[in-house]
Amino acid sequence: MRQSDDTTSLVSRSQLIWESTLLMVQALSKAGLAPRLALITRGAVSVSGEAVPGIAMSLLWGIGKSIALEHPELHCLRVDLDPEPQPDEVSAIMAELSRNVSQQTEDQVAFRGEHRYVARLTRRGVRTDGADTELLDLPQTESYALGVPEGGTVEALAWQPAQRRAPGAGEVEIAVRTAGLNFKDVLLALCMIPDVGPVLGGECAGEVVRVGAGVTHVAVGEAVLAMAPGSFARYVTVPACAVARLPAGLSFEAAATIPVAFLTAVYALEEVARVQAGERVLIHAAAGGVGQAAIQVAQRAGAEIFATASASKWEVVRGLGVRQVMDSRTLEFGAEVRRLTQGAGVDVVLNSLGGEFTRQSVALLRAGGRFLELGIREGGVAGEVAELAPGAVYEAIDLLAVYQEQPEVVRRVLGEVVAGLAAGELRALPYTVFPVEGVKEAFRMMQQAKHTGKLVLSFAQAPPLHFHATSRTPSRATWIDQLERTPVARRRAVLTSLLREEISSVLEIGTDDHIAPRQRLFDLGLDSLMAVELKNRLSSALVCSFSTTLLFDYPTLEALVDHLCTALPSLAFDISATVEPTPAAAALDDKKAALDQLSQAELEDLLAEKLSALAE
Repeated sequence: MRQSDDTTSLVSRSQLIWESTLLMVQALSKAGLAPRLALITRGAVSVSGEAVPGIAMSLLWGIGKSIALEHPELHCLRVDLDPEPQPDEVSAIMAELSRNVSQQTEDQVAFRGEHRYVARLTRRGVRTDGADTELLDLPQTESYALGVPEGGTVEALAWQPAQRRAPGAGEVEIAVRTAGLNFKDVLLALCMIPDVGPVLGGECAGEVVRVGAGVTHVAVGEAVLAMAPGSFARYVTVPACAVARLPAGLSFEAAATIPVAFLTAVYALEEVARVQAGERVLIHAAAGGVGQAAIQVAQRAGAEIFATASASKWEVVRGLGVRQVMDSRTLEFGAEVRRLTQGAGVDVVLNSLGGEFTRQSVALLRAGGRFLELGIREGGVAGEVAELAPGAVYEAIDLLAVYQEQPEVVRRVLGEVVAGLAAGELRALPYTVFPVEGVKEAFRMMQQAKHTGKLVLSFAQAPPLHFHATSRTPSRATWIDQLERTPVARRRAVLTSLLREEISSVLEIGTDDHIAPRQRLFDLGLDSLMAVELKNRLSSALVCSFSTTLLFDYPTLEALVDHLCTALPSLAFDISATVEPTPAAAALDDKKAALDQLSQAELEDLLAEKLSALAE
C-alpha cells in the first residue's frame, strides 16, 4: 500500500486501482454476495489541510463513497493509514473491522500517529444574523438521526449514524428535507416521558426514494409531506397512509408545519366534534401550531371562535381574524366567555391546559357540548365533564394512537388537509427555520417558549467534509475525575465554580453574570423544565442519581453545593456545615409533589401554565 510519487506511473496506478475495485464490486453484486468491504489506503486523504502523499489511492476514497451509496449492503469502510508506518496499524485495522456494522459505525476513518480521525460534515462561517450558536457535526454516513440523549439534557443532543430501512408492503421511504419540531420532542429529550422506538420528530417533508408493494398514490421522486415518527433523520420509512403529495407552490419548509398541527385540528374539530356553522369554539393555546391550525379549521366551518393565549401573543391571534382573545395564564377567561356569550357558554372546547384551567373550561360547555382533550391525561377529566356539564361529551385526542390503530382515518384526514391547502381554504403556519446542525438552538427556543407558530429543521444544505479527531479508547470525563484530582481543601470551591457555570448554561446567561450563593435560582428565570434538565446534567456529570425535585429542595447555589458535598460518599469535602432543604412556597411544594410521580399526565398538569406558553 506504500505509494510512490513517481508521476510517470501515477495514471496507470490509479487506473489499476479503480478498475480492479469496480470489477470486484460488480462481481460481488452479480454473485449475490454481500461481505463487508474495506478499502485500506495510506496517506490518501488530508485530515488537516496537509499535502496528500498517496494521491494515487485518493481516487479509491471517491469510489468508496459511490459504493457506499449504490451498494449499502457492502457496508463499505474506508480506512486511511498514516503516511509513515506505525507499530499498531494491524490492531487498529482489526478494531475497525470488528465493529458491529448493524450499528452503522463510522465508515471513513483516518489514523495519524496515535490519533484516530473520523469524517464529519460541518458548516463553515457564522450565522448571517450575527447570533452566537453551537452547530453540531453531522456523521458522514448515508443516513443519520437524532436520538434521545442519555442523561436527559438538550446539551447532549447529537446526530448519530443510522441505518436506512427498506419499505415493506404499504410503506414509503422519504429522503427528509425538512422536519417540524413539537413540544413532545422537548419532553422526550429531557426524559420526561417514556420513549418507544424512533421517537424524535413526528412530521416531515421530503422526496420519495423507495416505495413498498401496493403503494400507488405516490411515486419515487415526488415531493411529499408526512406524519412520520422518527423523522429527525436523513431518511425515514413510514406507512403510506401518512404520506401525501405536496400541493403545488408549497415549499418544503412550509410543508413541515402541516402534518401534526392540521391532522390534529381537522381530526378533532371535524371528525370527532363535527363543528357546525354558528357554533362557539374555545381554543386554548391558540398561538401555537395546533392552535393556529384549529383557528383555520373552525373558521372554515363558520364557527364563532374564542381563544386564549399569553398576553404577549394576543396580536398574533388577532392577526388570524379572532376578535375574542383572553389570557391563558389566569382563570379569568371563564368569566369573560360567560360575559361575551350572555352566560350561554360554548359548544366545543379544544383543551391543552390542566388543573383548574380544565375545570373552568368544562364548566363553560352547554348541553350537547364536546370537550376535546389533546393528549391522554389522567385525573378523571371525563368524570368532571359528566359532573360539571351534564349532556356534554368528553373525547381524548391522541393522534399517535389514531396513526397506529386507524390508518384509513389518517389517510382520509390527511387527504382533506391537502385538499384544503390546494383550494386555499387552509394555509401553512408561520415558521422559523434552523439548520439541522443548529438543532440545540431550536430545542432551546421551544423549551423557553420564544416563538409562535412552528419551528422547522432543514436538511437542505450540504456542508463541507472535515475530519475530527476522536479517542482510540473511550474516556470518562466527568466532574468526579476533576474533583478527585483536586485537594480536599479546594474541592468545595471547584464544585461551586462548576455548578455556577452549569447553571449559567441552562439559564443562558453569561458566565460573567454573578450568581449569588443564596440567590433563588427560580428568581433568575429557572423554570420546571430547566430544573429537570439541570438535574439531568448534574446526574451525568457526577455519575449519581438525583431526585427530580433536587432544585426544588435546594433552590440556591449554596444549598445545592452543601447537599452535593454530602451526597457524594466517594469524595471528601472540607465543609463546616450543611444546609437543610430550603422551605419552598406552596406553589413549589405542589410542583415537587407532582414531579416525584414522573407521569406524563401529572407533569402536564403541574406545568399547565408552562405547557400553554410552550405550545404557543
